Order: sequence, then C-alpha cells, then structure tokens
Amino acid sequence: MTDKPYQVGFGRPPQHSRFTPGKSGNPRGRPKGSRNAVSVLRDQLAQTIDVTVNGKMKRMTMLEGIVKAAAVKGLKGDPRPLIQALELLEKLEAGQLDEQEGPVTVTLVFEEEDIRRMEMAEREEAERLAAQREY
Repeated sequence: MTDKPYQVGFGRPPQHSRFTPGKSGNPRGRPKGSRNAVSVLRDQLAQTIDVTVNGKMKRMTMLEGIVKAAAVKGLKGDPRPLIQALELLEKLEAGQLDEQEGPVTVTLVFEEEDIRRMEMAEREEAERLAAQREY
C-alpha cells in the first residue's frame, strides 16, 4: 500500500463501508410477484371500459379509447396526439419496444393551453374573414 491517505469523496466511499468482494448490494433481490412497467402498462391498456359514442354505450379497451380520443383531437385541428399515437404504433410494429428496455413512456398531449390557443386562432381567423367580407 501507499503512504498517502485515502481521499473520501464522490465515487470513493470509505473503505470500511464498501461492499466486500462476492457480497451483493441487493442480497434479497427483486421481490417475487413484482412487475415491470411494461407489463403493468399492457394490463392497464387491455382493460375494457364503457364509452359513450353518439349517445350509445360501447365497450372498448383503454388503448382503443386513447387512440379514438387522439384521432378526434386530430380531426379537431390538433395533430400532435394522433402523430404520437402513430409513432407508438410504428415502434410496436417494428418490435422496438421490448420488455428488456424498461418502462415505456406514452405521452398523448391534451393541454388546455394549446386548445385555448387554437380556439383563439380560429376566432381571429373568423374575425379577419368577416372583416374582409364587409369591405
């Protein structure tokens, strides 16, 4: 060994508290029955829900409901949720989403501020067109 004192700091724990060789830092391991994020997400998206469509109750999976809501938002002028749903579909078809990758983040954007901005832009456009007609 060297005569220099050991410097304790970031990434250099005190020698007395280090893991000894052959001893795990997680001795009991992952608890039995615990599930990863992908399996939890799949189970949640596979659950059936009741949705009112054109005044009639219809049963569908949560995933179908999310895609339907994204499509409706897309038709109303906000293409982002539909684009994100299609990108997720492409990843699923390409097999890029694997259970080994860890958690899957699915973000469909339905922000009220964006909706307000779109409505404001539509109102301004309608006012502009009305003003043009008056001339």
